[in-house]
Amino acid sequence: MMVCVSVSVFALQSGNGLPEQHSQQLAIEQLQQKIDELQNKNNELESEILECKEYNKTRESMVNSNLSLWFMCLTIIMAILGVAVPFLFNKSTVNQARDAGMKAALASQQANEAGQRVSEAQALVQNAREQVEEARRHANEANGQVDLIKEKVQIAIEQAKQATNAIKVIEGLTKSIDDIKKDIDESKAEINRIKQDINRDKRETEKYAQETENSYFNQILTYLSKPSKQLDNEYYSILFSSNLDSSLNSFYKALYSLSEGKNDEALIEIGDAIEKSPSDHRNYFIRGVIYMAMNEFKKAIVDFTQAISLKAKFKHGYLMRAKCYRKLAEKEPNAEKKADYLKKAQADEDKAKEL
Repeated sequence: MMVCVSVSVFALQSGNGLPEQHSQQLAIEQLQQKIDELQNKNNELESEILECKEYNKTRESMVNSNLSLWFMCLTIIMAILGVAVPFLFNKSTVNQARDAGMKAALASQQANEAGQRVSEAQALVQNAREQVEEARRHANEANGQVDLIKEKVQIAIEQAKQATNAIKVIEGLTKSIDDIKKDIDESKAEINRIKQDINRDKRETEKYAQETENSYFNQILTYLSKPSKQLDNEYYSILFSSNLDSSLNSFYKALYSLSEGKNDEALIEIGDAIEKSPSDHRNYFIRGVIYMAMNEFKKAIVDFTQAISLKAKFKHGYLMRAKCYRKLAEKEPNAEKKADYLKKAQADEDKAKEL
């Protein structure tokens, strides 16, 4: 009864419409039905035991009453025989004695039959006792099964409670995960906006850098085309400023020496700049210009190619290398080689137009 109440209370407390709890409730109800069936069977067995006991008592009382009756009959017969003995020799009572003897024999036969019936009754009582013991044994087994089922039902109730708590925890985690996903989506959107801003700034920076560099190299080429006496004082002071980086200092000194026509000194200065800053494409470009001034166009091509490898979209590098190829073509007597130089020059010029 306590198990039924516990299952009912748990069903009222934990019923929240979830499929898992509904299946657990059905399992508990099925276990309760099995418990009720076993209890009914136990009650039936106890009723049968009581009936067997009543039958046994009835049979014993019947046997006892039959025995009492037959003992009373024997007593009467013996009394009759005791009275008839003195008259055995009386001819008038011979027939009566004979009749009494016959009756005694009949009574003895009935007594034997009664004894057999008593034995049969005792056998029936023993059989009934064995059936009672068997019924008790089945009842004990049934009680053991009931206790086991009760334990299983209790375990199922505890597991159902744990499952309910787990479901509540999972619901809380699901809500937290949804909040985290929402924050992640917002963060992704913000990151995408930042990436767009960065790409826009990057394009603007590259555009400005390209325009600045084109202007810068145009100024260098302009300075190189002027006699040294036409260099303004401001530019001259920059060349030897102690505030410049050492590699830039050597770079500007190489430019000044080149404008003075001191190509050897210019090579030394620009070589020093390359040693101090080997990844600066401008240094290789200026050394290529110096080699062009010295009519060493193949060496100039090597430096312009190095400058282009350090900066792929280096427009002035392609233009100056094209000029070197055209100079080599002018001096090349071999028609095949000359055509190859002109082809390379045209390719560099086309590439510079794209940039």
